[in-house]
Amino acid sequence: MDMYEEHSPQRSLRQELEEACLTGNIRDNEVPATEEVIRAIESMYVDGIPRAWWLGLKHVVHRQHSDDDQSYIGIEHIVRQYCDPDMRANQKLLFIVDEDNERHHVLALTLDEIVHVTAECRFFEYYICSNDYGWLLCENEHGEFIICKHSGLDTT
Repeated sequence: MDMYEEHSPQRSLRQELEEACLTGNIRDNEVPATEEVIRAIESMYVDGIPRAWWLGLKHVVHRQHSDDDQSYIGIEHIVRQYCDPDMRANQKLLFIVDEDNERHHVLALTLDEIVHVTAECRFFEYYICSNDYGWLLCENEHGEFIICKHSGLDTT
């Protein structure tokens, strides 16, 4: 299958995510009560009602730009340097996929699984959040990583 067919507009982003999980043998990625999870993250990290979360992020502690088309490969380094240096390799995180600033898909994935899924799908903006909502990492359409930490929470 060529690149054009692989990311065909006939396939929804949700279908691509599901197929990426299948090819990566990724199981147990369901997140219960996704709407509540999204609302909790929005209330802690987003000011107002921007068209995309990253336009209204609060508690920003670091920004880093990447010109690399495969910048997602460096996610683990960024998370360990700025978010959680002691994170376990098998630790599940909240992976929030932003579909055209209208719909969010939420999966529970490890960092390795996030890299696999991101590599297998068309480009999309995404957010990674710790399960205790202590930190949030965004990669936007401009190749910018934005790291936020909720004030008052110890994430080290």
